[in-house]
Amino acid sequence: MGDPMKENDQGSGYQSWTVEESNELLKLMVDVSNRGWRDHAGKINKITVERHILKPLNEKLGIARTYNQYISRVKYFKKQYAKYHELMRHNSGFGWNSATKFFTADDEIWKDYFKSHPKDSSLQTDPHPDYEDLKIAVGNGTARGTHSIAIGDDIVEENRESRSLLDDFTYDPSSDAFILSSTQDPFPSPSPENSFMPTSTQQPCSEPRPPLRKRAKTDSQTKATSFDPKDTQDLVEKLSSNVEKFTRAIESIDTKEYNCWDLIKEIPGLTSEDRFKALDLLNTKAKKSEFFSMSPNERAEWIAYKLK
Repeated sequence: MGDPMKENDQGSGYQSWTVEESNELLKLMVDVSNRGWRDHAGKINKITVERHILKPLNEKLGIARTYNQYISRVKYFKKQYAKYHELMRHNSGFGWNSATKFFTADDEIWKDYFKSHPKDSSLQTDPHPDYEDLKIAVGNGTARGTHSIAIGDDIVEENRESRSLLDDFTYDPSSDAFILSSTQDPFPSPSPENSFMPTSTQQPCSEPRPPLRKRAKTDSQTKATSFDPKDTQDLVEKLSSNVEKFTRAIESIDTKEYNCWDLIKEIPGLTSEDRFKALDLLNTKAKKSEFFSMSPNERAEWIAYKLK
């Protein structure tokens, strides 16, 4: 990037950035932008800056840059990008050569621009390899930085930390508190980044935890969850038998045969001739059905009436 620039970061003196530090900072800002770690307003929050920008920057270069110094350098980046942005908006004839890192325009266009910006001649004469990265880092441009590097998978841990932890706890009625479920480690190893104080709903690690009480299953739940292939087969056979009986009953409505002769023979006091005449009288299905529905006395009276 450009030459180092002295800055008053903390109000107690000037702190300069070397070219190496400035370039490395810009690379890290581009990478964070490429990963989509900016908020809805396009800003990088302080936690992300400290964890994914300042930490790798200080570790790689052996320095101790602070968040206030970062903010000061970002202001310089924005000032530098504002010059580039103003140039590109001044005239539609200005272009950009990504291979040579030069701004391009006809001589007449440059002359017209320098009339209002006489101190910016370096925009025409010098390459500007930081333009594309500044556009991403502070100009909210499309993520196409040339210095994007890998930071690691720390973002996965960030997402896990921000996720709700209710699924990891089970309510224990004996202690009226939520405690870690049996699938979770009740005594996690403390770490500088993840250490925390026990809350009022957590038992201190020095005391034994009460055993979890599992609700006993009712008989209906036990029966509902049990499965016996033999019982299932018996049920299928019963259903099949009932369906078959029902089908035969429907079919017999129109096909039922009435054996009237046996009923006539059971009626006392009839001669063979009387029986034959009575059988001749039952010459329709309707008559046979009615005869079947009569009691023995009613059948005898009916035959006597018909034979008068």
